[in-house]
Amino acid sequence: MTPEHPPTRRARRQKAGDGAAPADDTPSKSSRTRERILDAAAHVLSRKGYAGTRLGDIADQAQLQAPAIYYYFGSREELIEEVMWTG
Repeated sequence: MTPEHPPTRRARRQKAGDGAAPADDTPSKSSRTRERILDAAAHVLSRKGYAGTRLGDIADQAQLQAPAIYYYFGSREELIEEVMWTG
């Protein structure tokens, strides 16, 4: 018999209804921010190229602090790779 673990914070929020998607399918703030970062990265990449793209430039374009990007993407390379795959 395996011991039961307490529910995660996310599971508790979803059960309470706090984490549920809005009824009108409006994207969450988090998904909008992630898209904003991807758009900003695509813009900076197109202007400066791979070697010239800095997270600070992407953050400025997305109107964020640079460390916030790491909440959504593990590294600069991961962000750029996703930009390349999503177009």
